[in-house]
Amino acid sequence: MLKNAKLATKMFLSFGILAVIALSLGLTGFFGLTQNDKSITEIGSTRLPALKHLLGIKLHSNEVRTSLGILLDLELDKAQRKEQYDHILIAREKYLAAWKEYSELPQGKEETEAWQQFILSLEDAKKDNNAYLKIIKKIDALDIGNPMDLYKDLERFRGDHYKLATSLLNMLISGKVFEGGEDHTMCNMGKWMATLETSNPALQQRLQDIYSVHQEFHESVKHLKKNRCQWQFGGGSVRLHHSGLHQYGKDVTKDRWVD
Repeated sequence: MLKNAKLATKMFLSFGILAVIALSLGLTGFFGLTQNDKSITEIGSTRLPALKHLLGIKLHSNEVRTSLGILLDLELDKAQRKEQYDHILIAREKYLAAWKEYSELPQGKEETEAWQQFILSLEDAKKDNNAYLKIIKKIDALDIGNPMDLYKDLERFRGDHYKLATSLLNMLISGKVFEGGEDHTMCNMGKWMATLETSNPALQQRLQDIYSVHQEFHESVKHLKKNRCQWQFGGGSVRLHHSGLHQYGKDVTKDRWVD
């Protein structure tokens, strides 16, 4: 049939076929570009912002965790602890802002389900963190620094005064005079009391209660060193005159002054 067709007809058919092919290619390219444009728009307006906000949530949540860990160090001073509390507040504000921005973006079904599970986990973590912060702030409110350091200091002061009493007793027995012990401001406890700064009313009261007893203890040491000849043996033991040294020693080292 085409063999018998005229040249013009053959050329017309050939160009027609080429036109259909070109049209098909053009339509395919057009729809492809349209789809690519939609995908690029979705990436730019949804996917990249979503990734940005999720990374922000992760970053600022880790900042909260880091500050919580640092607060475990009870050797930090007040300024350093306040700095960590401020870091926690700022980090929480930032991750909540990122949370809000992400939640307003379009989400697929699976993404929505995963997001809801994440919210539940994050809420549980926040409750645990708040409970932890409550305990830490209670310790900070005591304003005694590291409780273990306070305990060690008090035990050291107890030992110092027992040692002083023992040295005094040895002096009265042997006549050998020892150095120090007369000034209540120069012993470890006296220096500590002079430099201690605390807003804890219970500890302040204990310090006031112990101050005069501590002073009298050292004045008794001073008096006995000065008048060391005024002692006597009785029943194989030494009895000390002109002082309540034994009772003062009990009062200085008594547990009652620190709860």
